[in-house]
Amino acid sequence: MTYKIERLSNEFYEKAHSFQCEYLDQEDYSTFLKRVNKEPDLYLIAKYKDELAGLCYGHANENDNLHIHLQGIAAVSYTHLTLPTKRIV
Repeated sequence: MTYKIERLSNEFYEKAHSFQCEYLDQEDYSTFLKRVNKEPDLYLIAKYKDELAGLCYGHANENDNLHIHLQGIAAVSYTHLTLPTKRIV
């Protein structure tokens, strides 16, 4: 199973916003866009094949340029276990 970590691209904005609202912070789409466009390097996604599997975002420290604050991180697993079943008669 291979996941790919990359910077959020325009094609995933809507999916990332929905994912974020479901698992982390809820905010309207315009607020989301402002934050992503302000610090695009601080919004990363994880993809499994071509599906959004996770995201991570933060913001720069207002007092210095040395620290970044992690604001949210979430992931879903695409590992599916098939368990054998027995029919009891």
